[in-house]
Parts: sequence; C-alpha cells; structure tokens
Amino acid sequence: NADFDAYVLSESSLFVYPTKWVLKTCGTTRLLRSVPRLLELAAAAGLAPARCKYNRASFLFPEQQPAPHTGFDAEVEFLDKHLAGHLDVASRQARVIGSPYEGLQWHVYVATSPRDVPLR
Repeated sequence: NADFDAYVLSESSLFVYPTKWVLKTCGTTRLLRSVPRLLELAAAAGLAPARCKYNRASFLFPEQQPAPHTGFDAEVEFLDKHLAGHLDVASRQARVIGSPYEGLQWHVYVATSPRDVPLR
C-alpha cells in the first residue's frame, strides 16, 4: 500500500516503512542474522540507522534456538558487534523484564545514534 511494503512468509514477515523496517518471526528463524545485510543495503541507499530496538518474549524451546539466539547475552553480543560504528552501543540498554519463576519474561535491547533526536 502507500504506507509500507509487506513481505509475509510462513514463519517470518518484513514490513518496510519510509523510516524503519520491522521484522517479526516465530519458531527458530535466525532473525538477527539479517541485521548485517540490512545494514549493508541501507548504506548502499545512503541511509544510516538512528536506533535499533529488539525485543522478544521467553523462548518456548530455548534449547532448539540456533545461534545467535542461544541466549539473550549472545543476542546482545551479536547486536553490539554489528551495530558498532553505526550506533552508540556503549550506552545501549539491554534488560530482561520479569521473573523466570513467574512465567513470561521480556528481553529488550535498545541502541541509539548520538545524533538521534528524542521523541516528544
């Protein structure tokens, strides 16, 4: 449509807006493995990221997750490695919210550019 392009597959979807892209997935899709290629494509188009937000719930079958999704620490390390030079990973935030003993936890990662303007 006029607002965004959608590429919907059986297990993953990509939504491309004029100012951002959104990746959604379930199962064992290696979502983060797309980040280096997306950064390359953005650079080729003369674009630079202003921020990266990654979040997910607890995995139902964590032992079945492929790298880099073997744990939140590994995901954070992967994002830091690939976003360094693009975003200020030194001041990024990475948190796990909730108790592992009381059900679902949310894993949240946010990195911004030093030139990023806060939303008001």
